[in-house]
Amino acid sequence: MGILNAIKKYFNHLLNIVYPAFCPGCKVKIFPPCELPVCAVCWRTIKLNCFPLCPRCGMALEKVSPNRKGCNFCKKYTYFFEQALSACKYQGIIKICIHNFKYRRKMRLAEPLADLILKFITNQINVADTDLITAVPLHRNKLQKRGFNQSQIMAEIIAARLNLRFCFDNLYRRRRTASQFNLAPNERRKNVRGAFACKRSQEFKEKSILLIDDIFTTGSTLNECAYILKQAGARRVVVLTLAR
Repeated sequence: MGILNAIKKYFNHLLNIVYPAFCPGCKVKIFPPCELPVCAVCWRTIKLNCFPLCPRCGMALEKVSPNRKGCNFCKKYTYFFEQALSACKYQGIIKICIHNFKYRRKMRLAEPLADLILKFITNQINVADTDLITAVPLHRNKLQKRGFNQSQIMAEIIAARLNLRFCFDNLYRRRRTASQFNLAPNERRKNVRGAFACKRSQEFKEKSILLIDDIFTTGSTLNECAYILKQAGARRVVVLTLAR
């Protein structure tokens, strides 16, 4: 194994000479032994969300809210998850990294991005009260086109690090939906309504589930997934995303 790792590093070094890597944030050249496709300076600009956070949707707040029903953003919504948490704000180098991971197949970002989530939840989630981890699924056509589900990859890494069971094929997307990108909040909810299902309800029954996705925008997709998990008998659903 040591020889194989040495050979891999050698070829990566040669590849970096022929095709030098550049930081997607500041465009400086990245030299070995840097393991990230992002320079150290840009990576250090990432700030994890910290208290106070909305007790329902996890939005970072300027001051502690006495309203346990949620912040001004989410208190008007009915959520089927007990809590949502996001590690970072969807801006700067995090936004660039997520885009590069999803659309430019920068797979080297999977572990460091998952590690950011793990670092964030250290004091946020009682892992001992979690039975399994699952991820927001892609429709089979989209999965075939992209080749991978970025949320599933991060969920697998997180499950392995926390020594929790990862359930990858029970929750599934049974119909294609339009892109949520340009839709208003009410249109987003309608767009994903009825889009998900589960194959084996018994697997989720009475379980405390950690539901993973990359981005929390309005929470419509995550909420629809949480609804299906609750319909299957889940005891508790906590949503965890890299950014919002």
